[in-house]
Amino acid sequence: FELLALEQQRLVEQYDLAAETQRQIRDDESKSIEDRIAANQKLNQVLNDQSVAEKAAIQAQLDALELRAKIEGETNEIINERFSLNTEMIAIDAKVAGFRSEQLTNENSLLREQTEMTNQLAESKNQIAAEGKRIAAESIENELERLNALKEINDEENRLELERLKNAADNAKEGTQAKTDADIAYAQKSAEVARDKAKTDKEIDDAEVAAKRDKNMK
Repeated sequence: FELLALEQQRLVEQYDLAAETQRQIRDDESKSIEDRIAANQKLNQVLNDQSVAEKAAIQAQLDALELRAKIEGETNEIINERFSLNTEMIAIDAKVAGFRSEQLTNENSLLREQTEMTNQLAESKNQIAAEGKRIAAESIENELERLNALKEINDEENRLELERLKNAADNAKEGTQAKTDADIAYAQKSAEVARDKAKTDKEIDDAEVAAKRDKNMK
């Protein structure tokens, strides 16, 4: 019976070590987000295996105790040991539930971080592509042509950015902070685009008037 108890303690230490190894990988920000998510998923599997293995070890002790009871009868010692082992069985569920709650919280955080990284990369690519075109457009000497070229570039950049923000809002789960943040970001960008469009349209209208005036003066 004592050997079974020692084996259970060794089992606990082995699974605790395996779980901590995955936690260290998950929390290491020098690792890729994919590796950290994978480690957190492995941690969940370790916790599941730990629960099954520890319960099996407790059950083995209970089975051994029942054999003693058949031989020695229901002594107070056996009754107390049985009660203690059943309490340990409940404690295993409580312990693993707490670990799993922590694992789930980190899963949500990692997935949110991954989404933010993906969005930042997409936003950066859009900005870099637009900036390259914008530099070329700025070299156009004719004012009206320059403004129209810049408008076309800005319209495309804004379209891609609004599309990205809309996808983020659509993919966010209703009732979450992520959904609220995504909706606000989309609304703010939409207002910014409308404001900039009105300003650009006025600049183009003014340039057209100036171009006609200059043409009439010639």
